[in-house]
Amino acid sequence: MSINYIIILFRKFLYFFYRIVSIFNFKSRTATSKGIERLFKHDVDDFFSFNIQGYIIISPNEKMVPILYHHIFKREIYKFKLNNSKPKIIDCGSNIGMAILYWKKISSEAEIIAFEPSEMNFRALKYNIEMNSINNVTLINAAISSKIGNFFFTDNDAASGSLFLEKDLDRKYIVNTVRLDNYLQEEIDFLKIDIEGEEINILDQVVDNLKNIQNIFIEYHSFLGRPQKLSMFLKSLEDNNFRYYIEGEYSNNAPLFNNHTKLKQDLQVAIWAKKSENE
Repeated sequence: MSINYIIILFRKFLYFFYRIVSIFNFKSRTATSKGIERLFKHDVDDFFSFNIQGYIIISPNEKMVPILYHHIFKREIYKFKLNNSKPKIIDCGSNIGMAILYWKKISSEAEIIAFEPSEMNFRALKYNIEMNSINNVTLINAAISSKIGNFFFTDNDAASGSLFLEKDLDRKYIVNTVRLDNYLQEEIDFLKIDIEGEEINILDQVVDNLKNIQNIFIEYHSFLGRPQKLSMFLKSLEDNNFRYYIEGEYSNNAPLFNNHTKLKQDLQVAIWAKKSENE
């Protein structure tokens, strides 16, 4: 019996054990918010385990999961109108896979391609998809970029990994990069782009294929010392008959006086857009 097979069996045992724990409400379980329960530290890379609406997931960051749960499952920021039984979804910056679990809740037959460059997050992502028996999901351990190759990436245990080394996070290592346009040659029901600053460098790939995209989410970031190009995103959406909605991430008193930054970012904006029904 191979070591890999033993590991797989052990993980499956843990998975079913966590299910039993959640059913019988053992004291080792801690409620963190309605709909999400903290279990206990997991054996895989000392990750944290959670029960989220029947899914058992692991994460390298304990505080991140309730935040993701609030936005993805409670606010439903990635919900979109289903026009067919097998929507095609592309998830750029999949993190630990919370959005995938949500999409599978609303459409079990959804076909999803997910990109995640972070070593820690990808291990959790792969585990969360496999151990919850999620089908029709292709996981790619790579960063979306304007170039194909190998480039330095910086990250930490939170959700802030980036090809922009100015962020100067805890770890730096080389990751594979791929182009997004290779995956946009057919109709896409939902495109999610949350790639921590690299979005401006792939704008042309998205614009050239907007005819194939029905719904899109983009998290836009601008960095100190670099030109702000939010208008480029909005103009591209307007020119291609999309209706958009915007929310700012930062709240700053006296914004013209105080220079509020986070990880050398002075702006972070979430953009939702859908193709106009009057097209």
